[in-house]
Amino acid sequence: MNPDHPLETLLHEAARFAPFGEAGNFGFETRLLAAMRSAEPTLTDWVSRFSWRFSAACLPVFIGITVFLLMQHQTLPEGVGGLMTHWMDYLPFAI
Repeated sequence: MNPDHPLETLLHEAARFAPFGEAGNFGFETRLLAAMRSAEPTLTDWVSRFSWRFSAACLPVFIGITVFLLMQHQTLPEGVGGLMTHWMDYLPFAI
């Protein structure tokens, strides 16, 4: 075909046209994600991966341990025992 033919000129212009910028930047996120997946995971990667998965399970366990430890050291001050027995008579259930 003749290089000066209008159809040939149109095809060359279409091949050079870059609607999204340079071709080297196209698919950058995909290449970055592939490079990150191929890298060896570090300690911070493991912590960030499992922290959200186990946060729902760790919160009740932490609250339970905290309550258990606080109840172990709970003692009544002097004079409070008689006051409590006086007011426990007004409760609708037996303690």
